[in-house]
Amino acid sequence: MPSRHPSRPSVRSAATGAVALVALALAGCGSQEEDLVDAAPESVEEAVVDRQDDATGVQPVHEGVLDGTFYEQVEAWDGQQVTLTAEADVLVSPRTFVLVPEPGTEVDPLLVLSPTDVAGLAEGDDVRVTGVLGAAFDLPRVEEDTGLALQDDRYDDFDAEPYLVATSVEVVDEG
Repeated sequence: MPSRHPSRPSVRSAATGAVALVALALAGCGSQEEDLVDAAPESVEEAVVDRQDDATGVQPVHEGVLDGTFYEQVEAWDGQQVTLTAEADVLVSPRTFVLVPEPGTEVDPLLVLSPTDVAGLAEGDDVRVTGVLGAAFDLPRVEEDTGLALQDDRYDDFDAEPYLVATSVEVVDEG
């Protein structure tokens, strides 16, 4: 026997449809230029926070000097938070620099990217850097993840090499 009550969509279905419609309408608002200018600093910080959220816990998976022991575990620590102490060298830009491994260590320098300018940092300074480790630098992906605009030719030597997206940089001894 048919029901006498007419069929009505549920409140939940109606609410879901309304939310989707509002989201679609808002997606078309604003210009792309305004979005890029206004969101750049926030998106860099958000990218770093998002990468930190992926890390397993608040404590770094590695805390120590930049040496062979560190490099042995790079693949396992991809996306994890680490803290490294090393000498800063080759300041590529106000937001990027290279960490030099311990003397006598047969490993490559490590690229460090910071979402903000690193004030007071000079070549030869010993620094303690905490950040999220990436196992293989890929310029387009790193630019997308961090929101940083990097000059391609300055980063060619770092392609597919480990890198660090810093959440803090502290000068521990000036060179």
